[in-house]
Amino acid sequence: MNKNDCKNIPKRAQEGDITCDRAGCHFAVIPGSNHCAIHHSKTPDLYQIDRAQVSARLQTMRHHPDANNLEVELALIRHILETLLKQCQDGEALLRNSGTIGSLVDKVQNLLTANIRAGQITGSLLTIEEVVTIAQDLVSIVAEYVDEEDVQEIMSRFQESLEAHV
Repeated sequence: MNKNDCKNIPKRAQEGDITCDRAGCHFAVIPGSNHCAIHHSKTPDLYQIDRAQVSARLQTMRHHPDANNLEVELALIRHILETLLKQCQDGEALLRNSGTIGSLVDKVQNLLTANIRAGQITGSLLTIEEVVTIAQDLVSIVAEYVDEEDVQEIMSRFQESLEAHV
């Protein structure tokens, strides 16, 4: 942490220190003021957040044409899973990331389920062949980096998910 990050953090008043004028505040006043660093009006904020800029960015994301597109979300999660698996160079790394890998596989399952439900409502489903192709692609990606028995477990989970929703 650099000195600029903590120069405006208030200091608890010690015996003999003057405390802040605000009711219930037990921090020491900053020199030349009757208030602590929190209540002093000229103290710069610890974090400069432009709410208008954040709000504009959120609006842009909400109105993006791919917002809430399940197929785009599925492609993103597939890319994240593939990137994570490529980073795992040994069994220890796979073990460390096994929770994340399992979570991503579950997210793929949930997205496929959501896509099926959305398709049932709107009448535009992925075909069974497309779903099976996606599942096979994911299993082949995982198979490149994981032991055979783990691949069989992942494949059986995909199969169970497909059977449950088809």
